Amino acid sequence: MERQETTAVFGYEPMDSKLPVIEVSKSVKNIIDSEMACLNAMAKFVTYSNADHTVMNSSGCIEPMANVDAILLGTEEFYERDLKDRPNLKCISRIGTGIDNIRIPQKDIDRLVMVEDIWTPQAVAEYDMRWLYRWLDYPAQENATIHDITVGIIGSSGRIGMELSTELNGKVKNILRNDPFGLSDPLEEVLTNSDILFVHIPSTPENRHYIDADFLDRCGCNMIVAPVRTNVIDFEDIRGFKGGCVDRIVVDCELPENRSGLDLFWSTGHTATRVSYYYNRMIRQAALNAIGRVAELKRKS
Repeated sequence: MERQETTAVFGYEPMDSKLPVIEVSKSVKNIIDSEMACLNAMAKFVTYSNADHTVMNSSGCIEPMANVDAILLGTEEFYERDLKDRPNLKCISRIGTGIDNIRIPQKDIDRLVMVEDIWTPQAVAEYDMRWLYRWLDYPAQENATIHDITVGIIGSSGRIGMELSTELNGKVKNILRNDPFGLSDPLEEVLTNSDILFVHIPSTPENRHYIDADFLDRCGCNMIVAPVRTNVIDFEDIRGFKGGCVDRIVVDCELPENRSGLDLFWSTGHTATRVSYYYNRMIRQAALNAIGRVAELKRKS
């Protein structure tokens, strides 16, 4: 399996060559410029150069990937081979919910991974609300207002689903909720009667390919917002899907390389969820976590 590009070109010139080297992943880089400027005296931020196992800073200065002390990791997958390329790695500071994208041995997860996800529900709910208001502007909704609509939430008992419910309470006509772990409306009622549907379910074996052609065929809404992991969606089953009410599915994951027949999908590509006050705070805190961990381990060595 070929290496996936995990980062984009970004970094700050170090004030001191002894500063810890912290790699920034692609999904984090999108908003990091303003958030990290205040930390450039505390660490040297670099990105994967996608060639010769090196990293580079914003001025294009190259150094070995072996020098990386920590990585700020967003939604990209991180494999055991990536770990071997960074033999001096002391910390993986994961920004967001879950570590199912970190595919390394458990002993290395226990040793390296720190998760900063305290504001994830607010960040994603903010993303959902932006899409709700954008959907209301579509010609198909014409004179509808937010007070006239019924919103469906699948995964309503999770942290994100509950935060979205809080945002919607008092704004919309009705909220239909479905979740196996809490008070729940029948799934068919949620699918049939929602004007817009939000899907917030975790990546588990039970949820693999949860969104497929049959799911779409049962929906009565014209838009689904589903910032879920890639394997929750059966892209091959949906490829070429026609009929039904759904004409737009908004996702926050990367689409398959072959996008033929996937015109229903609109991928925000790991970025739209991140343009958020809450996500900015998580990035800043994750960077501080990584700097602190590296400093602590260097003192002990």
